[in-house]
Amino acid sequence: MKIVRIGIHGLGVQGSYYADLIPEGKVNNLKLGAICTSNSEKEAI
Repeated sequence: MKIVRIGIHGLGVQGSYYADLIPEGKVNNLKLGAICTSNSEKEAI
C-alpha cells in the first residue's frame, strides 16, 4: 500500500488542482514525482 511520492510546487490554482488529481486516479496511493513551474504556459504537463 505504500507508494506516496509527490512534488508539484506551482501551476496555479492549487497546483492545477493537484495536477488534476494525479491523472484521474483520484489519489489513492498517489505518485507523480515532481513538477515545478514559473508558468511558461504551464510547461506542457
